[in-house]
Amino acid sequence: MVTQRQTSEDVRLVKYYLIYPVVLDVLQRNIEQIESGNWKLPDIFITHFKLVQKGINKEFYEIKQEMRSRGIKVFEEKRDQKGISAKYLCRGYRHEMSLLWMLVKSETRVKLANTFGFDIGEISK
Repeated sequence: MVTQRQTSEDVRLVKYYLIYPVVLDVLQRNIEQIESGNWKLPDIFITHFKLVQKGINKEFYEIKQEMRSRGIKVFEEKRDQKGISAKYLCRGYRHEMSLLWMLVKSETRVKLANTFGFDIGEISK
């Protein structure tokens, strides 16, 4: 029997496994800021963000399911001032991944822009 080492899809799954919690944290912080701020119609924005959270949680669950079916398990995850790092097994082989905060922020922005239905290039500086 030939054991297949990790594929680019395996790496993508681990990357999003590490990034999706950050996306969810950003949404939660925004909800808390709306709740404590002086927004017009805060219930509309909060409901929208909570629906987005629900969708991203569903995608995150699907990522974890796919990882499980491919024999991928993250066994150590660490956040520090540089970024997020993880150690994981992929079909019995040990691997490591490190994502700098700059990349995590960029991926978070792209994910949220796509989820909200616009291209990241449309954001004004």
